[in-house]
Amino acid sequence: MNCNKERIYGIDGLRFIAAIFVVFFHYTYYSLDKEMVLHFYDNGMSFITNISKYGFIGVELFFMISGFVILYSAKGKTWQRFAHSRFLRIYPMLWLAASITFICLVFLGATNKEPSFWQYLTNLTLMHRFIFNQPHLDGVYWTLTVELRFYLIIGVLIAFNLLTERNIKLIMFLWAVTGLIYLSLGKNGNFITSGTYFAAGVGFYYIWSRGKTIYNIGYMLLTFVISSISVVLSHASENLSNSVLVILIFSFFCIFYLLVNGWAPPMSKKIMTWLGGLTYPLYLLHQEIGYSLLQYVSNSTEYIYYTLFLVLLMSFFSWVIYYLIEPRLNGYVDFNLGRLVRKFRASNLTIKY
Repeated sequence: MNCNKERIYGIDGLRFIAAIFVVFFHYTYYSLDKEMVLHFYDNGMSFITNISKYGFIGVELFFMISGFVILYSAKGKTWQRFAHSRFLRIYPMLWLAASITFICLVFLGATNKEPSFWQYLTNLTLMHRFIFNQPHLDGVYWTLTVELRFYLIIGVLIAFNLLTERNIKLIMFLWAVTGLIYLSLGKNGNFITSGTYFAAGVGFYYIWSRGKTIYNIGYMLLTFVISSISVVLSHASENLSNSVLVILIFSFFCIFYLLVNGWAPPMSKKIMTWLGGLTYPLYLLHQEIGYSLLQYVSNSTEYIYYTLFLVLLMSFFSWVIYYLIEPRLNGYVDFNLGRLVRKFRASNLTIKY
């Protein structure tokens, strides 16, 4: 594997686009009640909801990006180093965002049931659904639980020295096909049906690192077909155009293909890195806090202005968190995590002695 390839900065920009898709989906479609939808139609703004209702597909793009990025980050690492890097990437920011979300929901008023302190605490582990049977504090957390299981697959393969191109492609293909069969039976499940998008990202990683071989191109095309069918089946009961869904998936594949083959967007690396840095805190913070603020707006025209202002405010707040708070938070967590590991090792040595 060629480990000297330069980072693809365009993926940072693509990650931000995916986040914006999801933000506008939540603010201008998913959160609207019937009365507000009628306001949009009466004021000639139905085109907004007709566009934003496809914004959920940003999650599929996130999973594609993750399939690529996680393999990139795993190269040359032991399973301990891989787990360490993923822990620092996911949890410190989650703890901060969940704390902010919980406080805001308590003081601003949740749109549904106000979260309990126990719900908040269990969500900090991301095991709240599996072990504690608690709902998500914020709806976007379901994607993190899917991500963690993908990390587990990669970590196990690293631990047993099985992270080879053949093994990971086979596992991802089986995951994608299983999800497709599951959907064809009329069932749905976030983890099972998400595999095809991770598989696509894995395919692009090997095009980038190993070249445009017939095998790699064939794998990419196969994941495109499965992804297209999967996204249609996943949303068959919704008022969506199958053609639009397939076109969006096709556009993601085309952009990814261009990026892994050297195309660079007409934007500086610094700006793309800056946009990529905003993505995770923006993604974690926007949904429930946004709902809490927007629930008090009843006029559709005002709603749009408030939404645009809220997106800018959330983006600014995310910038502050990522550049001023997260480095210090991660450093603090990393330092104390290292202390715990050293104490644990020292205690084990003492017991053995």
